[in-house]
Amino acid sequence: MAQSLDIWSLLIIISIAHSLFVINLIIAKKNHKSGEGKWLLGLMAVLLWMQMEFLAIRWPYDVGVMAFYGTRFGSWMVIGPLFLGYIMSITGKKPARAYFGWFAPFIIFSLLVPILFGDFLSFRQVHYGMLTPFDNRPDEISWIQYFYSSLFIFQFLYLLYFLVRSRSALAEYQLQLEKTQSSINESDIRWLRIMWLGLVLIWVFAMIFLVLLFYTEIYRRHMDYLYVLPSSILIYLVSYRIAGVRWERPAAAAKYEKSGLKPEEADKYKEQIHKVIMDQQLYLVKGLKLQDLAEKLDLNTHQLSQLINQYLNTTFFDLINAYRVREAKERIQNNPQYTLLQIAYDSGFNNKTSFVNAFKRFEGTTPSRYMRNTA
Repeated sequence: MAQSLDIWSLLIIISIAHSLFVINLIIAKKNHKSGEGKWLLGLMAVLLWMQMEFLAIRWPYDVGVMAFYGTRFGSWMVIGPLFLGYIMSITGKKPARAYFGWFAPFIIFSLLVPILFGDFLSFRQVHYGMLTPFDNRPDEISWIQYFYSSLFIFQFLYLLYFLVRSRSALAEYQLQLEKTQSSINESDIRWLRIMWLGLVLIWVFAMIFLVLLFYTEIYRRHMDYLYVLPSSILIYLVSYRIAGVRWERPAAAAKYEKSGLKPEEADKYKEQIHKVIMDQQLYLVKGLKLQDLAEKLDLNTHQLSQLINQYLNTTFFDLINAYRVREAKERIQNNPQYTLLQIAYDSGFNNKTSFVNAFKRFEGTTPSRYMRNTA
């Protein structure tokens, strides 16, 4: 008897349709030709595969290819490497050849073994959950069935490892931008964090699913939606913001030992940095970059980066935004009739979010509260 079209199946169908839309969006914007676009396209394709798998499981249709039911065989092991590869490509780093070895467990256990050796899982593993070999029922379980039940748990631990590495890569990406950029598109970075948090949320719900399944020894199909629906929501988040982004590539990290800057020259240039910024009001230039200031001082970017990071003990981003906040404070005091958005733009910020974040960072309060206190 065919499965009726209930709300859960309908949600998955909508998610599948939207996944196809996201993939088409990436291709239409020609973002799939960029390094990060290829990684994102791969990530979306895997999420689409998983949605189709859950729909097939919910409905009484047998695809006939065991590897299609990848969750049973560890398909979550590919999500982490794809996401980390996406973050690394955004930073301008090309993953080393050794990195692709992280795809080996997925390729071997999720694709090759199921394709080559067919259906070797037990009936209860397929219909009542992959953790059934660990319950108290006196079933005869082969070693490979025990192995894949263990692999079902391991795939989520594998994902966690890459989520931790991805968080570090995200932090490094922002730090590298701050060393060379005076303005950062914080909205895009925030969406990267949202995407990361979405994957963390999926992982948390997957753990809840595993705990419930392991300790209650009760499996119902709707329990899958503890992590199926969060992955669907992630697809929606990605489609509306991440798919068409052209990421800012951070400049190569400065190698101070090759900068050629002598320690005795540092004090002289430190004074010149502040003088040039103030006299020429460079902080009012939206999109000011490290190279722009280096040219004003007749220095190379490595020398200027060393001066700012090592001798001024700050980043280029914070250095320029400190001047912008000081300018904003003066404008608030002298022009109380102006809106905060106007003050933000007049002070060199390219959006209100960056203005508010910088103001809170340097003054410990919001610009609106500062305006009220100075009124």
